[in-house]
Amino acid sequence: MYTQSESTYELWEIYRDAKNGDVFEIVECTVPHYQGSRIKVMTNGMYKAIVKPETDISKPSTESALVPLYGCYGTARFRKVEEYRQINGFNNVITKLNGRRSVFYMRDGEYKRFTRTTSFSDLGDVEDIFDLDEISFYEKVNN
Repeated sequence: MYTQSESTYELWEIYRDAKNGDVFEIVECTVPHYQGSRIKVMTNGMYKAIVKPETDISKPSTESALVPLYGCYGTARFRKVEEYRQINGFNNVITKLNGRRSVFYMRDGEYKRFTRTTSFSDLGDVEDIFDLDEISFYEKVNN
């Protein structure tokens, strides 16, 4: 599952601030064909490269993985795209919380952070422990 942040970025801001594995999508562009195109940031500590979103950044990449920055890429506005993976079982949620990992749940079409101090009323109709097992929890996928 993917979600998009509300703030937009320009390409130079992506080069300046993005971290390894961050995915961005074009939301505003002078050429409508490019809207919805995605890019991924790959860094080796010193240099950053813009690669195709399906590129596995844990492996050495070839030149064919690079995104050619032509067309409206230089003037486009991007939104950061975050990928979430469902956590199976409430026991795994508790384990992740005890390990200080971030856990999220979906409410009103938006991912919200679930912490050890989150009120069960924030989750909806939770009356007992069995209701917690019915709620879908997620974690961010670290590329």
